[in-house]
Amino acid sequence: MFTLIHWQYDQVEIYISVFVFSCLMGLLRHLSGNLWYCIIAHMICNLLALGEIIL
Repeated sequence: MFTLIHWQYDQVEIYISVFVFSCLMGLLRHLSGNLWYCIIAHMICNLLALGEIIL
């Protein structure tokens, strides 16, 4: 579902990266039992992507 929500990307490589990231977030949630770790990881990922655009 997470990958499908991010439909705005037009490169297959980005879809694969988003899919892998979503699987890792699901695993993190499963292993930790804490959704906040996933939220923080997603925020960090977004900040890194924003930093890449700005720089």
